[in-house]
Amino acid sequence: KELNPELKPYNFFYLRDKSNYNMSADYSFQRKKLLFQGETAIGKNGATATINNLLITPASFFAFSISYRNYNRDYQAHFARSLSESSSIQNESGFYLGAKYSLQKWQMAGYIDIFRFPWLKYGIDAPSTGKDILLQVNYTPKSFLAMNIRYKMKEKEKNKTDKTVDIVTYNQHRWRYQLNYKPNSQLNTKTQLDYNIYSQEDNTSDGWSVSQSFGYKTKNSKFQMDLSLAYFNAIDWNNRIYSYEKNILYVFNMPSYYGEGIRYYTTLKWNIYRFLSFYSKISFFRYFDKNTIGSGLEKIDGREKSEINFLLKLNF
Repeated sequence: KELNPELKPYNFFYLRDKSNYNMSADYSFQRKKLLFQGETAIGKNGATATINNLLITPASFFAFSISYRNYNRDYQAHFARSLSESSSIQNESGFYLGAKYSLQKWQMAGYIDIFRFPWLKYGIDAPSTGKDILLQVNYTPKSFLAMNIRYKMKEKEKNKTDKTVDIVTYNQHRWRYQLNYKPNSQLNTKTQLDYNIYSQEDNTSDGWSVSQSFGYKTKNSKFQMDLSLAYFNAIDWNNRIYSYEKNILYVFNMPSYYGEGIRYYTTLKWNIYRFLSFYSKISFFRYFDKNTIGSGLEKIDGREKSEINFLLKLNF
């Protein structure tokens, strides 16, 4: 069913055949401070997808890149991965320009990505366009102290409501400040502030969060522990905040902060013996603006949600 969903206008070109194949060619050319590379593919139905990149490094402290992509609306490659705004390599063209500048204790990096969707997408009943902009500045005054500030803006289009085909433009502006302090090889702390603004026509909302984490490990790295506490206030779903968290081995975790509340978690790594390691994580949400959490089979009657994970690893 996942590979053959109910036919809708936006998924008209999805892969529905029982078999498929793709052929591709990758190429590159390098000369001194210039590198060109790319890949072009063709599918069973004759549709194509291509991406081409140019990287120029005029000096050791400065580099910039240019990329152009064009994925036909009917290109079908279920497991393809490449630079894209969408999760699938299909129905998208775009132009990307990025740059990085480094000078002693400072580093500045940013990009602008302008994209277009020639066919309909989920939530928008017309071809659409958008852009994604990011600028980040890193400052490292000491080996044990580092900070960065980041600004990210995204502009896209969507249906105004579920019952009309009117298209509206919405904007998301996100700021993040992060301070990392590591006085020695055993201790480290991270302070993070997030703020965002969402706007659509005459409606504007904002959200923010502040978090503090601490980490400790023994000199022989046999024992390691991390603690984190965050407060968030993002009442509108469009202002939800994503924040990376440490987890047990082999698990990636980036929960979203939505509503008003606090988030706490602690992780533990213990190398018990040379052949035996123990990992655990305890996490906790407490909401101030909800009496129920989730929906359906995952619905919780109450304001608190906790989770426990652990892993025992044997090394042979």
